[in-house]
Amino acid sequence: MIAIDKPLAQATPLYPGSFVTATLQGKQLDDLWQLPATAVSQNSDVWYVSAQQTLAKFPATKVFSQGKSTYIAPQAGVKTVDIVVRPLTSYSQGMQVNMIRTSLNGVKSAELYYLKVAADIKPNGNRG
Repeated sequence: MIAIDKPLAQATPLYPGSFVTATLQGKQLDDLWQLPATAVSQNSDVWYVSAQQTLAKFPATKVFSQGKSTYIAPQAGVKTVDIVVRPLTSYSQGMQVNMIRTSLNGVKSAELYYLKVAADIKPNGNRG
């Protein structure tokens, strides 16, 4: 809420119910990953694909959301990571996956991917 001293004494009086246009200076935040809101699971985790092509996750530290995007603090020491943009509740850590690369606009720091879980590969990596 914004309060204006002496609203009726302004160049254009501001009566109750008046509409105004205002510009507010916000705090600049650096070093955030912009992700689709769908990339953060219901448990506030972010799933990613490891270098061994297996699923792993880390807890998301959500800073803010805007529109369809969520901004999170990056994982310590990680510059880029293969993020799962639509995680499923059936995922488990260590599950072997095949990635399908998809480009999304407006991404900062994190590379985003969709993935398809290989149904014929067990979590321990054995087929069958």
